[in-house]
Amino acid sequence: MRAIKALGGLEDHRAVSLLKKLVEDGLPDVQEAAAAALGQIGCAAWGRCCALKVLAEVGEADLVPRLIPSLDDDSDNVRYEAVKAIGRLGGPEALAPILRITAMDRTDFIRAEAFRVLRAIGAGQPAVPEAAIQALDDKARDVRTQAAAILGVFHDRKCLPLLLKAMADAHWSVRESAENALLNFGADAVPPLLEALTSPLWTTRFRAARLLGELGDPAAVPALKKIAESKDEQKEVRDKVEASLRKLVH
Repeated sequence: MRAIKALGGLEDHRAVSLLKKLVEDGLPDVQEAAAAALGQIGCAAWGRCCALKVLAEVGEADLVPRLIPSLDDDSDNVRYEAVKAIGRLGGPEALAPILRITAMDRTDFIRAEAFRVLRAIGAGQPAVPEAAIQALDDKARDVRTQAAAILGVFHDRKCLPLLLKAMADAHWSVRESAENALLNFGADAVPPLLEALTSPLWTTRFRAARLLGELGDPAAVPALKKIAESKDEQKEVRDKVEASLRKLVH
């Protein structure tokens, strides 16, 4: 009982899973004490979250160094609010700690939020697209989605093959984000998309055909006509090719 009360007083989220187990399986007195300890921990974390929210609204960039320790808080919610607050305040000291979070935080939604923040504060910083390239292989779909979106903002041509690969991702949100990113490249995306028309995956060919129609570059017409005339092509691809040709040929 004394140990449970001490854990509540420490207000450390590392104790949460153990305390929850005691609430479920302990004797009545133990259950009551564990529930009280969980309440202490939760209220303390909520207080830190609220403080970060307020500072994000009223603070200035010079506060960022004082918020950085919150990125290592044991509470996921506190770290999330710290990422948002640092992104909101910005300044020269905000970039490095947010980049660290994209690679090292254990929680998916916090890594994804860090990438959202980087879209606002990372303009012109080469480390940002490099981090996004690495994140295209992240296990979390939301992180991959945000990473693809960042690559569409930075317009680094070496990312084009990676975005084409992301168009075949297992999750629709990543595929959609990759397609939107490719559209942001404009004419630079046309050559790799023409190459994607020969992909062994019909879904990639389908998306490449759609994007070529959206981009509106007449250079795509010969390749699209060839597919439209192919009887071996998937019907869905031919239909999308014909729709794109109608946009390109007037």
